[in-house]
Amino acid sequence: MRFRFSQGVLCLMIALIFIPATRLPYVELGACDPDEAVGAMVGQAILEGGIPYVDAIDHRGPLSYYFFATVFAIAGPLNMFALHIALMLMIMSMAILIYRIGTHAFSDRVAGWATLLFAILSWTGKPPDMLAAHTEWLMAFFTLPGFWVWL
Repeated sequence: MRFRFSQGVLCLMIALIFIPATRLPYVELGACDPDEAVGAMVGQAILEGGIPYVDAIDHRGPLSYYFFATVFAIAGPLNMFALHIALMLMIMSMAILIYRIGTHAFSDRVAGWATLLFAILSWTGKPPDMLAAHTEWLMAFFTLPGFWVWL
């Protein structure tokens, strides 16, 4: 079986998301920025029986709080290590979905380049902006399957 260009790009994409030069060193950090810290606190409040926007208030939509609460319910209270691992897995699944959308709409080569570009751009900004579990990651995560269904 011949190793195709797109398979090589997928392997490179996985490496770019997980290798120590990119996200892995930051997994051990606590909250990467204040927004992530606030989201973690609201998520923890949900697990303790609190109600978003009543017992813990912030201006974002509830999706990110329930994502944080789900990770904390599985991995333990305020476990930012697990949250950052969950974020990496979510970004990985987004990259795979971008690849699938690209192969469906264009070609393997275009899908490979789009996936590689996404993998690189997912960590090349300022670390607090790119490495934190922001609401925007969740919005993009749920937008991609919607786009896939629409296509």
